[in-house]
Formats: sequence, structure tokens, C-alpha cells
Amino acid sequence: MAVEAREMGLDSLAAVGVPAGEIRGVRVFSTVVIREPSVKGVIAALRDTAKGRDLVLVDAGDQAFNRAVISLRGVDVLRQVHRAPNGAFTHVTARMAAEHGIALEFDLHPLVQHRGWPRQRVLQTHARLLRLQRKYGFPCTVATNARSILDLRSPREMAALSRLFGMGEEETLLALATPAEQQARTHLAHAEAAARIDAIDRVRARVGVAVRRARILRVGRHRVCGEHECGAGADGDGLCIGV
Repeated sequence: MAVEAREMGLDSLAAVGVPAGEIRGVRVFSTVVIREPSVKGVIAALRDTAKGRDLVLVDAGDQAFNRAVISLRGVDVLRQVHRAPNGAFTHVTARMAAEHGIALEFDLHPLVQHRGWPRQRVLQTHARLLRLQRKYGFPCTVATNARSILDLRSPREMAALSRLFGMGEEETLLALATPAEQQARTHLAHAEAAARIDAIDRVRARVGVAVRRARILRVGRHRVCGEHECGAGADGDGLCIGV
């Protein structure tokens, strides 16, 4: 599968039950998927099976479950939200995911396998989640959940599938990065924006000082001449310029 992935233009794979490493130039992330229905079960799985893994994915549940999972240390990705009950991922959950740096998975597999209303429901859910992602800025990932080489898709194919629910090509390429890489890029963008704002503030401060100095010099050149109320005093040091 790694060879086929390389031929398709992929440089990394998240593989379950495979040790981390590099195969034929493709970086393999050791991944574990936790499918426990309770928070206690997730905590136990994090302790027993997730140690030493590159990525830890947890299947979504109801709203209370998702909020609890997002706050757990060691979780990287919340997946299968389109299969969760209605209201499982709200504005509050989205804000928590952004604060904790937890990624949300957009599963492309059902877009290929499903037809009719089931496929339309997944598209609607993905579109709603994408709006939340754009608003709150939590990381996201695009996955095919391939079980064989027949399920693999190239970046171009994944971008085409993602467009069905409104995700742009640049957003898809960013989503193909790992959550850690996404956070690093986000922090870099924030740092660059802060540096630009700081530079603008410094320029504004210098302009403000120059304006104040100009006003002081203008007032200092005035005197009460009897024709104009210059307001600079009548000590004779200044020169009225008739304003």
C-alpha cells in the first residue's frame, strides 16, 4: 500500500497496527483507533494501547462524550462525526477542539461508497462541520480510511471529493498534513500576523510623535500680535504667521 500511495503522490500514511517508520520513501505514522462507547473506556485505552503511537483517533459519540474526549490528553483526532447523533458537534464543541488542538476527521469513504440519501446526509454533515472549522479554526484532517489499495485516492481525487461539501483545494492540502504540522503552520501564521500588526503600530506611533512635534513647533512660532489669537504668549520669541 505504501508503494501505491507513493505512486499517487502521497508522502505519508496513517496505518493502524503498523510500527512507525518509512517504507519506499513514504512516512508511516503508527496509529490507533479507539472505538470505546464510554469516556472511561477511552481513558483505559489511552493508558493501555495508545502509548508510543504517533496518532490517536477516537470515534465520536454524543455531545457529552465528544466534549469529554476532546479534553483528554493524548487524543489527536475525533472521527466518524457524521455517524454520531444529531447535535453531537456544536459551536461549544468546536471552540473546545480549537482550544485543545484536536482535529476533526472528514471521512471521504462514504462519499464513494454511499448513494442517495445516506450520501447526501454525509455531505450535509461535512458542510456544517466545515463551516464550524472555518469559524473556530480547529485542525481538521481528510481521510479515505482505505482498507486496500483500491480505496486509496490521490491528493487531486481527495480535493475533488472534498469540493462536494465546499472545501477548497488549499484547505484539502492543509488537511492532509498531520494535526501537529497544522498547528505549527497556524502558529507561524499567527506569529507573522502579530509581527505585521506590531510593525504597523510602531509606524503609527512614530507618525503620532511627528504630528505632535509639528503642532508644538507651529504653536511655538506664534505670538499674540493683536490681529490673531495665536495663543503662544506675548514674550516676543515667536513670529505670527497670520493664522
